[in-house]
Amino acid sequence: MAIVGSNREKILMMVTGGLAVFYIFYSFMLSPMFDERAKLKARLSQGTSELQLMESKIKALESVEKELDQARSKRLLTMSDGELSLNVLRRLADATAASDLTLLRIKPVEAKEKTTSEGVRFELTYAGSYQELNSFLKGLFGLNDMVMFIDSLTIKGGGLPAPRLDIGLQVTAYL
Repeated sequence: MAIVGSNREKILMMVTGGLAVFYIFYSFMLSPMFDERAKLKARLSQGTSELQLMESKIKALESVEKELDQARSKRLLTMSDGELSLNVLRRLADATAASDLTLLRIKPVEAKEKTTSEGVRFELTYAGSYQELNSFLKGLFGLNDMVMFIDSLTIKGGGLPAPRLDIGLQVTAYL
């Protein structure tokens, strides 16, 4: 059976057929590929941001390691464990006195495994206000020959304009 019609009808049928083929191709081939491309772009963006975050963490850890190496190279490296603990306690007492916090308890924390780079750990309990805590932390981190990490910090209390807080700290000091 032959298609009979004018040239114009034949051209219109070919254009309509071509558009139908393109629509089917677009619906089943191109559209899913564009969706997959968008998903891959999002994963790449997320991976790139995670990589940048990890790189910044590595740089921060390298700077801390450099500070530790510098501190170890000073005279404090030759201290015995007892002298080291006393030195850390002295620095904690100075920071406490400068901040007006009330020291309720101090307890040394034993390390599970003793290594050469292990720091001295203490568990501290204080009472005071937010301002006194801020002053204490500034004094604690203003130490030049010691690196001090806060392993945990708990604050209980509040509700009043100037509440008295129960503050628990666990710190590790590296010289």
